[in-house]
Amino acid sequence: MLVKATEEEEQDIINRQKAMLETGFAMGKLQYRKRDELHEDRE
Repeated sequence: MLVKATEEEEQDIINRQKAMLETGFAMGKLQYRKRDELHEDRE
């Protein structure tokens, strides 16, 4: 059996994912907003 979300639920999921991408991810005490920031020298 396949459970399918309603269009409203799917849109809510998409909006939450977009908001997460815009604010960045908490990775300890540092926040990275772009993948390239992971490779920059931090001092």
